[in-house]
Amino acid sequence: MHSPFCKFHTNLNKIRQLNIPEALGIMPPPEMGVLGEIKSLKAEKPDSSVNVSHISQALHVSASAVSRTLKRLEEKGLIDREVDRDDRRNVCVVITALGQKELEESQRRMAEFLQEVFAGLGEEKTELFSQIMEELYQSFYRQAQLIDKKKKDEGQNK
Repeated sequence: MHSPFCKFHTNLNKIRQLNIPEALGIMPPPEMGVLGEIKSLKAEKPDSSVNVSHISQALHVSASAVSRTLKRLEEKGLIDREVDRDDRRNVCVVITALGQKELEESQRRMAEFLQEVFAGLGEEKTELFSQIMEELYQSFYRQAQLIDKKKKDEGQNK
């Protein structure tokens, strides 16, 4: 018999293999996440520019991963990169009108899909599931940080 941890891992992989974004015809999760974060950061501070490090810190991913995603978004015409007016050494990222439209449509389709998925659980179970997922994310994040720290420490001791 499999442990609950193995079952969780197996089910998570099954969900990932369904490739829901492709089935819904929406942008891939990394692209939607980066665009959504640009939008959020801009909403929080409308007069501030958004750059790679802001996005990287907010999403807890490497700057290189953000840069790769931004390159794909730029190639699709969903963002523009501009020289920061306040500090010409920095490049800021701006969502284009097409990017805004694509993000809103992707978010709408995903929200509709999730409403259908969770409809059978009811509001109370859905809220509980959401809370547990947030706690799991925080735990995964802490563990990942510990692993990174351990690797760095081991690298320095060699």
